[in-house]
Amino acid sequence: MEEVSPPYGERLIPSLIDFNAKTTPTKECFSVPRTNSAKDGWRQVYWSQYANAVNRVAASILQTCGPAPAEAYPTIAYIGANDARYLVFVVAAVKAGYKALLISPRNSAEGQLNLFELTDCHIIYHDRFVASMVEPWLEKRAMKAVVIDSLDACLDDEPVPHVAFDYTFAEARWAPFAVLHTSGSTGLPKPVTVRHGVFGSSDLFHNLPKIQGSHIFLREYSESKRSFLPLPLFHASGLYGFFGGLFWDFAVALPMPMAMFTADLVLEILTHSGCDSIFLPPSILEDLSNRPEAVAVLKSLKFVGFGGGNLAPNVGNKLVDNGIVLHNAIGSTEVTAFPYYWQNNMKLWDWHIINSHVLGADWRKAEDEDDDVYELVIRRQDKEPGMQGIFYHMPDLDEFSTRDLFKKHPTEPNHWRYHGRIDNTIVFSNGEKLNPVSFEETLAGHPAVKAALVVGSMRFQPALLVELVTPPASEAEARAAVDEVWPLVARVNKSTVAHGRVSRHLIAFAKADKPFPRLDKDTVRRNEAAKLYEEEIDGLYQRAAQFAPSPDVKMDTSSPEALLNSTLALRGGMGIASLEADSDLFMSGVDSLQVRDICGLLRGGLKAAGIELEPELLAPSSVYNNPSPRRLADYLHAVISGTGEEESAGRENQVRTMEAFLAKYTTHLPPNRQKLDPNDEKQVVVLTGSTGRLGSFLLDFLVSSPNVTKVICLNRATDGQARQLAALESHGLHTNLESVQFLHADLSKSDLGMDGTVYSRLLAEVDRVIHCQWSVNFNLSVESFENHIAGVRHLADFSLAAQRNVPVVFVSSVLSTIGKAGSEREGDLARPTTGYGRSKLVGELILKAAAEVSGLPAAIVRVGQIAGQETGSAGSGIWSKQDWLPSIIGSSVQTLGVLPRDLGIMNGIRWLPVDRVARLVLDVAGISEPIPVARITGCFYGINPHKTRWGDLVPEVAALYGDKIRELVDWETWLGVLEDISAKDLDKNPAFKLLGFLKHSMVEAGDVEDQLAALPAGDLERTLGVSRTLRETSAVSPGLMLKWCREWGYQA
Repeated sequence: MEEVSPPYGERLIPSLIDFNAKTTPTKECFSVPRTNSAKDGWRQVYWSQYANAVNRVAASILQTCGPAPAEAYPTIAYIGANDARYLVFVVAAVKAGYKALLISPRNSAEGQLNLFELTDCHIIYHDRFVASMVEPWLEKRAMKAVVIDSLDACLDDEPVPHVAFDYTFAEARWAPFAVLHTSGSTGLPKPVTVRHGVFGSSDLFHNLPKIQGSHIFLREYSESKRSFLPLPLFHASGLYGFFGGLFWDFAVALPMPMAMFTADLVLEILTHSGCDSIFLPPSILEDLSNRPEAVAVLKSLKFVGFGGGNLAPNVGNKLVDNGIVLHNAIGSTEVTAFPYYWQNNMKLWDWHIINSHVLGADWRKAEDEDDDVYELVIRRQDKEPGMQGIFYHMPDLDEFSTRDLFKKHPTEPNHWRYHGRIDNTIVFSNGEKLNPVSFEETLAGHPAVKAALVVGSMRFQPALLVELVTPPASEAEARAAVDEVWPLVARVNKSTVAHGRVSRHLIAFAKADKPFPRLDKDTVRRNEAAKLYEEEIDGLYQRAAQFAPSPDVKMDTSSPEALLNSTLALRGGMGIASLEADSDLFMSGVDSLQVRDICGLLRGGLKAAGIELEPELLAPSSVYNNPSPRRLADYLHAVISGTGEEESAGRENQVRTMEAFLAKYTTHLPPNRQKLDPNDEKQVVVLTGSTGRLGSFLLDFLVSSPNVTKVICLNRATDGQARQLAALESHGLHTNLESVQFLHADLSKSDLGMDGTVYSRLLAEVDRVIHCQWSVNFNLSVESFENHIAGVRHLADFSLAAQRNVPVVFVSSVLSTIGKAGSEREGDLARPTTGYGRSKLVGELILKAAAEVSGLPAAIVRVGQIAGQETGSAGSGIWSKQDWLPSIIGSSVQTLGVLPRDLGIMNGIRWLPVDRVARLVLDVAGISEPIPVARITGCFYGINPHKTRWGDLVPEVAALYGDKIRELVDWETWLGVLEDISAKDLDKNPAFKLLGFLKHSMVEAGDVEDQLAALPAGDLERTLGVSRTLRETSAVSPGLMLKWCREWGYQA
């Protein structure tokens, strides 16, 4: 009877091999090199030979390891040369009832042992060439090691008995086919079980119609006679590349396992292998692009595929311009094959045509990225995985966050370009973020560059490490190399976000004896490379800290006007050609990196004029506090002339700005009108800032309140719910969001950036507004907070237009009312010392004006230091380790060995746990318990009513850490020790990045305890009157302090 194959999507690899061995026994399945020399050619391996080899090795496994318990699928590992034995062993293990764990020879010993442990693996097969690699593993773990036969022996034509695999797709689809593992680029590799059903998902692609005139990519692959596949067969790219191809009946040629894969070898392979297509790592393809004879060979192929990383745009364009058909392959260990289509328009070679519906793609706007950058999240389409192979890997999930970023094409539908991973993001010390992938890819396209790596995690600005094809052997060669690559760096800088631009003096080169570590797919291991060059990176930044560029302008300091003209003459170096005397630097696009450059330019220009200022007199804060050329020139002139008026002049400028904002945002307030009181039961509450730490607790308590029926979260991001889930998870909260609605909003706009219908609906149903959204940046001047200040007015307008008398509860800060000594008058504009505190005060005064003129019920909650959670499960509500106190503890325990016995101006402790702050806000808002609307007005304080001092807590803290704390020292001594320690390893010395704040910001104000004690007594009493939470609050105890210390995990 004629053999009949199951339909697409129900074929299993072992059965398919046996089927083809019977129906087309002498048809080529794959080919292998005859020797380790490409000139000796390749020999074909037929389906019958492949099936016979699988049966031979399966029988050997059964004889050596014994029959496997039914449906237990014990793990047996395999490692060897990158040859066809991987393809034989995987299927043989399946037939024998086992599952093969394929491990990379590049894993560390720790990584391999971790994989064995996680997969309960006690048997390892290997070839004789890697015996010395396996021996140390056997010394540390009880395992049976078996040497596999040579490839020739496995492929011997002598027939062996058939080993049956008699399962239907329905029976076997959830059974394991093999175990791969993640790359381990961000930690130890983790196993990923690949089930049979995964290949059924991509087999179903046979049924997909064309999109925009293009076939699914696999159909185009099948048009190739033979394709060269040099990818590692223990890696997902190699395994999926081969076994996925079996379903489409196209043959592949495998590489020489013992030969170094180079551009020269590629040309030999294409000459002698009979291949008419090839897949290459981007690095090899870039090498070939610079050789005319290689370009001619590539042009003769049906296509040239690449993957494992993006190809530099200039390299791809060059190849396409020379008539080469480029294919940009994409997939992942978890997702397997994407449903993407063949790109026929070579001008769009770097854009994937993705069937988002089949993939289940939910494209979510990426935070801190350009507007056209999205994260790919895959959502389950049906109960059955179908074409969504990811849900065979992760059957319990309804959605999977790939953490891959893509750019959306501005005009072409379904076109997406890979943009790197969220994991690649660099977070600078000022909180700015950068995805460096595009920068690195473009640099890698330079003929002299092998690879580029942007670094700068927890630094102020990025630096660039470049691995050259020929590494520099001297300082002179390194300087010449900077000259060579700088034009390309400068060009990339122009198209990069300002804080991601690399300065010329922050470029270094990899050494010949320290090549970048790489993944199996030839991608640089980012974390390992940065660690390898840690010392060089530290030195680079230390030298940069002393850098003052050679000035193009010698500053004229004879008068404020002359100094202004000199400052304006530097605008080219600032990168702002159109800057005018009164232009706001930050409204003109200046960011934190340019602030540092501006300081350097001014320092260099003044030095040329014979003037050297102390670092603290010309620091980034000088620019933040004087954010226009005229104000900066006035400030510098006051400093240089020694009048001592520069500080007061700066404050006066800030006060004038505050006055202007106050006038602007309190005009045209509507008259008072009578309205219905808001509901006390079944309340609908608007919450802003819900994804922050305090906001997450507010949301959690609102959802659980019996008096609240619905919460409307207004988020700046379009994917508010996804971000909220991530925020709640990060704070250890498990909030049920069924009663929560997420709306995208822009509070700086009068209609809150909403559709009119939505805005009107909210006016009719809302009972309370809690406003918690504010940028926490103590560098910026008050001018930079205008959008936030505008948002206060617009929320006031919303409340006044609402159907009911809706209270606005504004989460402000004690920084709005404490600062330098001076007037004690409430609302004194000159009192706050930071732009953040000043902006909060302006927001308060806008609400006060709206209350007086329009009858707005407005409550202001001035919050002090928010500490960790008081109650709740371990791991929830942890006091952020990035905050100043946890950073002090972390540095003291892990690096300094000394702990401050006092905290300077912060010595008096009035901290409130985060859960108490959230409940206090709800008390004030009349949500915890009903209170008259008339009482939801005025100022309240989110500070602990009971004082304690750091000196009462520090003995217990020191005792907790034992000999890690050698001594208790005063605050100034502790700061000196911190300053003397290198910035190396910021994970163990987190306070170092806050050194400027600890030295300056924490001494600018008078003693905080004294100022808190001087706050209006009536406000604190009124808070105690409405808040049961505050009334029941105790002073911060040593026990609570120790709880927070243990949660930080600083190796007590």
